[in-house]
Amino acid sequence: MIQSFSEGFLLGLGAAIPFGPINILIMNSALKSYRAGVALGFGAMSADIFYLILILAGMTGFMHNPDLLNAIGVLGSLILLYIAYGIY
Repeated sequence: MIQSFSEGFLLGLGAAIPFGPINILIMNSALKSYRAGVALGFGAMSADIFYLILILAGMTGFMHNPDLLNAIGVLGSLILLYIAYGIY
């Protein structure tokens, strides 16, 4: 049971960490200097938070218009149906 848990944990951890260009850059910097890796990690995190704030600020107008939310929901449903049809 412990072995199954350990294998599942490692597989889940590997799937949860996307190896994108920023993460590769952070790893390379961390190999040179721990402080540089941490600083780059905080910089990437603050950029993501900034983008999230911009997105949320732009979405507040959509949240108060129920007709627009319904239209977005219908459009998203149609896109998902199209993708499902293409897979099938």
